[in-house]
Amino acid sequence: MPLDISSSFLSSSSNSSSTEPTTSETATRQQQQQQAELTVDEAIAILTKYRIEMASGGDSDSKLVSNEKLIDGGLRTLYRMYYHHRDNSNGDGGDLMLWRNVSSISVLLRGIMSRAQGSESFAQKYCDQSLELINDLVVAYVVRGESYVDDGLSDRGIADLSRAVQLDDRNPFSYQRRGHIYSRLDQPGAEYDLNRSIELYGLDPTSYLFRGMVYSSKTSSSSSLSVDEEGISGSSSGQPTIDDGMYFELALSDFNRAISLNPTNVELYYERALFFSRNRQLDRALNDIQTIHSIDGEHTDGYYLRAAIEKQQQNYYSALKTIDRIISIDPDYPLIYEMRGRIHYDHMNNVDAAERDFRTAISKNSVTFQSPVYLGKILSETDTESAIQLFTQ
Repeated sequence: MPLDISSSFLSSSSNSSSTEPTTSETATRQQQQQQAELTVDEAIAILTKYRIEMASGGDSDSKLVSNEKLIDGGLRTLYRMYYHHRDNSNGDGGDLMLWRNVSSISVLLRGIMSRAQGSESFAQKYCDQSLELINDLVVAYVVRGESYVDDGLSDRGIADLSRAVQLDDRNPFSYQRRGHIYSRLDQPGAEYDLNRSIELYGLDPTSYLFRGMVYSSKTSSSSSLSVDEEGISGSSSGQPTIDDGMYFELALSDFNRAISLNPTNVELYYERALFFSRNRQLDRALNDIQTIHSIDGEHTDGYYLRAAIEKQQQNYYSALKTIDRIISIDPDYPLIYEMRGRIHYDHMNNVDAAERDFRTAISKNSVTFQSPVYLGKILSETDTESAIQLFTQ
């Protein structure tokens, strides 16, 4: 899905001088513009690929490395475009305008990179600088708006995203991102924006993913069930309603559509697996997790969900094996030692192993309130003084 940054590049690179060009000069300039358009398309492709990855994935070290390569590639493309235009221009002043455009996008790319690294203040600063050079750059408002939201400045974020929609009301990307933010903030308008995004461009799996998540949130199971360190917890209130069935089918249709558009994207299968697990369709969730690991054998979130399901199904030995697999990939995975400790204590009667896991969880500061409580229980039976010290810390 193309982002709305090409028009400023193309208009800058096609400025004409006051002298009427000859036929040969016109042909040369048309050829240069076509070459510039190709490089613009490259830049758009890089930004689009980055956006899709970040929308559907986490911020793992490997993904950051990948994003750094994408950003560097984008910068090289933009600077190549500028120097090509400068070296082939007729001194008509268009190179200065193009340089402003290239500089604006370059700064914006640094802002995107800052967001990938979790530095929202730098992201906002770079977006500010980008908008000083081009004050109607749609994607800069989108990036800054999302950064504001992640920084706890929801009103400013919504204002930026709405400004992006106002600048180009036929840009599907702006509707998609605002719709997703509305959904995250539990504000009205998410479904409308995502419908509009799909109307404008119906081949982006991310839009279907986000809309599927909106539909999923409208079922009663989504508010009463959760996937946490205890497994698939909670209970639905009463019998499923007609609306539950309708929104379940709508959500499932969107998740299926997203996967059909990008069948190798493991995050799409993961979101559908979460959806199945929250609706108690655990076998279907496990099938999706199996697909995830056939594509990416080190997808830790998938293993964590599998362990939670296995725990829910009382397959404790299988859950422990799955947890061991997670730790072998990422020994610092959040809450994993606490989860294993609770299995050892609650279901395996292995107090020594549970104590080791709870101590490890506390030392890594990767705990809920449960780890100190469980450790306190264990110590109160064997070491009362240590238990008192633990609770008084």
